Amino acid sequence: MAGLFQVSKTIGFRRLWITGLLGAWMVTFAGNASAVNCQPYATPSTTSSDTVSPKCGGGDPPPPPNYPPIVSITSPANNASFTAPANVSVTASATDSDGVAKVDFFDGATLVGTDTVAPYSVALANLATGTHTFTARATDNKGASATSAAVSILVDAAPAVSITSPVNNASFTAPADVSLTASATDSDGTVAKVEFYDGATFLGQGTASGSNYFLTWSNASVGSHAITAKATDNSGSVTTSGTINLTVNPGIPNWHRRGLQSDCDRRSQCRQL
Repeated sequence: MAGLFQVSKTIGFRRLWITGLLGAWMVTFAGNASAVNCQPYATPSTTSSDTVSPKCGGGDPPPPPNYPPIVSITSPANNASFTAPANVSVTASATDSDGVAKVDFFDGATLVGTDTVAPYSVALANLATGTHTFTARATDNKGASATSAAVSILVDAAPAVSITSPVNNASFTAPADVSLTASATDSDGTVAKVEFYDGATFLGQGTASGSNYFLTWSNASVGSHAITAKATDNSGSVTTSGTINLTVNPGIPNWHRRGLQSDCDRRSQCRQL
């Protein structure tokens, strides 16, 4: 009888041990299954997004990731050219799902301005001649930041030009062929061309010889004329010279000249006509 009781006791203990082990395994399996059902946060493609994940296994989710802002410079256009002294406004677009705190603007490595209100921009006055490379760095309200692609511009020194011949208020007699001469130079490049104008009327492009440009204006009409020279450099910057005023007077008709000469010969009191 004692032996039978011992066998029953051993079998009961084994059943209890197996049941307990099975229960622990099922709890572990259920926990793992719950963890497998947790979905990761979605990653934004073109706009920043701080998506909230569903609860996993009955617990609270971790805080969502903070994606950086999206930022780009919208003005000026890349490779734009300006003539010195140049005043340039740099504008940027910046977006973020939980707010943009500020946008910093840089010329190379130099901070040139900060804006906290859209549209984000900075006004730059009297930029030095040469190439300037702008970037914009946007920072969101949680401290994440992103930097835009660079935009480069050229600030070009305009050419210098002046008319050297004829002198101001010069006078000519028709029919008149007037020789026009201008001097033109460019401090940061070359002079591409010099054109001559009578008021708004194009007279022609000068022929270059060193820094001088020449044009013969044939058969200039009788009357008053306002002559200017317009110089264009290799970057497209244009400068117009000061104005030279000249007058073309009517000439004496040939028949009148002959009559005066005959009368003069008869009286022997001629002077050169």
